[in-house]
Amino acid sequence: MHIGFISGAYPPQHDGIADYTARLAHALSKADSGIRVSVITSAAHASQEAEEVVAIYRIVKRWNIFGIAAVIRCALKQHVDIIHIQFPSVAYRKTLLFCVLPLLLRMCCPGVKVIVTLHEFSVSRPLNRARQFILSICSHRVIVTDAYEYALVNRLLGVVGRVSTIPIGSNIARCAYDASEKPALLRECKLDHQSFIVTFFGVIHPDKGFECFLRALSHIGSSIPAQALVISELNPAHNEYHARITRLKDALGISIPVAVTGYEAPEKVSRLLFASDICVLTFVDGVSLRRGTLMAELAHHKPIIATRRLCGCDALSDQENILFVPIGDDHELAQAIVTLYRDSALRSTLSQGAAVLAKEFSWERIANSHLEVYNKIMNKKIVR
Repeated sequence: MHIGFISGAYPPQHDGIADYTARLAHALSKADSGIRVSVITSAAHASQEAEEVVAIYRIVKRWNIFGIAAVIRCALKQHVDIIHIQFPSVAYRKTLLFCVLPLLLRMCCPGVKVIVTLHEFSVSRPLNRARQFILSICSHRVIVTDAYEYALVNRLLGVVGRVSTIPIGSNIARCAYDASEKPALLRECKLDHQSFIVTFFGVIHPDKGFECFLRALSHIGSSIPAQALVISELNPAHNEYHARITRLKDALGISIPVAVTGYEAPEKVSRLLFASDICVLTFVDGVSLRRGTLMAELAHHKPIIATRRLCGCDALSDQENILFVPIGDDHELAQAIVTLYRDSALRSTLSQGAAVLAKEFSWERIANSHLEVYNKIMNKKIVR
């Protein structure tokens, strides 16, 4: 079986869905020797390359009619059995033409099955939801990444029976780490390894609630020996939101050190997560299992403080594998940070709970779940 992924970006481009596609493609290749995997993506680097058993075709200059034609030609030439589209991507822009790509593939590539994974349906604006509606009804199968997304897609798109839920995994693989590395790692960030390291990891974007994190740091003051590590890029010169964040940080007069790393390679991110004492997630819509940053922190067995999603999330259990705080409540967040500093037993409980939960989201399991969908849509015997 030949699986052809379509993704607007692919490593080394900095994009969460690009990283997800790469991890899934390699996991599928390892899961079954009878699977051939290719990725069709934007022409940002070399035109074609090989990554072990995954073939990468960087052929789309722009996702317009010419780019769509290039995708179809590549699918025909490579004799793919299944085209699996990952949505969204900044590279796709807002063209409606991309939305009918599944229909065009079905018309031009007889026998090819088309699947689309919707990564952000619940937080999409109405126009973007309309685009995803078209993508979904033109595809043979739709995949979403958690139960809330599943219920929403079924209710709004009316594609009951054609939707599968397959969770995401961590895009940050655990590296070989020794605790003796911690002082040097934190010294690079101008932080003290003897302090309580509170980490924020992820792209600084309005839906991440970074303002709440900063305000919480300002409330902590000198009550505990905390220091903050921000594993992210902050570029106020070229990003207006980042400029506002920088002004807020200065206005708050945060007394504890705050280190912003800039973009780091996955292995370095892994080491910094290991060096952290706790992690904080302040999503404005609450944490959910579709968040790659959550998966990375679970995979590194970190005690996590996160904003509680209003609709709930059954796999996440307060004070067992996560510590919940209300959305946007910087005072409660500050108190939760202080609580975890003072309660080593609770930190240990959360760490152990994270380790147990992380096993549910291994890439081997995720790959096998995809294989079940692929084999079902191709009417083949399920491969294990």
